[in-house]
Amino acid sequence: MRALVTGASGFVGSHLVEHLLAEGDEVMGATYGVGNPLQCPMTTLDVTSVAECIRVFKQFDPQVIYHLAGIASPPLVSQDFAPALQVNVGGVHSVLKAASEMVKPPRVLVVSSGEVYGRADLTGGALTEEVTPLPVSEYSLSKLMAEEVAQLFARRGLEIIVARPFNHAGPRQTDHFVVSAFARQLAFIAAGRSEPIIRVGNLAPRRDFCDVRDIVRGYRALVSGRASGVFNLCSGRAVSIQEVLELLVSVSGVTVTIEQDPGRMRGAEIPVVEGSYEKINRATGWNPEYSLADTIADVYRWWASEGIKRGGQ
Repeated sequence: MRALVTGASGFVGSHLVEHLLAEGDEVMGATYGVGNPLQCPMTTLDVTSVAECIRVFKQFDPQVIYHLAGIASPPLVSQDFAPALQVNVGGVHSVLKAASEMVKPPRVLVVSSGEVYGRADLTGGALTEEVTPLPVSEYSLSKLMAEEVAQLFARRGLEIIVARPFNHAGPRQTDHFVVSAFARQLAFIAAGRSEPIIRVGNLAPRRDFCDVRDIVRGYRALVSGRASGVFNLCSGRAVSIQEVLELLVSVSGVTVTIEQDPGRMRGAEIPVVEGSYEKINRATGWNPEYSLADTIADVYRWWASEGIKRGGQ
């Protein structure tokens, strides 16, 4: 397949490019700003510009577009909501409008988030795609709004898949996210560059963690399988943040003191988030292959080597 990836040099985008190339796809990476190096042709793209999207799409003529570009950090979206909407919602509109105007419109995979479920009722078991989303943050609201844009273009005849990945981690993830944040602290402690204290927020919430390499494999499986609609990508198992930290401390081999940091505490957190991947499994046969222990070990090893070389950025 000839695939264009927006947000290609980001954490997930770089893993997706690697996976697509390994599968023999012809790939163009579209980026905005500096990110991870890629082993494919690259072009710059401002996804908020329809004209820019049309230019790039006509240049490459993709059969499929993986739209990953967006602001992925919930705190950043909350801090500056208006420009975040331009990217997370307006960017989806620009990409889909440009795609719909091509002579042979490509299939488009739009990446949403499992966070759209918010405070949805979990009493019936794991979260399925039939559960009504109830966003509780500006970030999850922006993602649900983006889904509505996708549904608008789907009704106009564009082939669209909406992916709802739950928490995912892996090498190259920034420390804006919990697994990577802990791994960074431990790697710097092990290297003697930080005092042996881990500063944490609330460790009680339970979350559904998946490996980024499983996530990107799921994206391609959805596109290759000619699926349509909305699909969760998750592990199907919720674990506490406490368990994640304990696994990381064990992998690092360091002895640390754990201190609560008021700056890392969030008000009224959702106690449990657990998804179901039955729908994507039925459609494509996909299921997660990496264990949480393997993912955590790989994240720590990356921080202990490459992450430290990059100065912790």
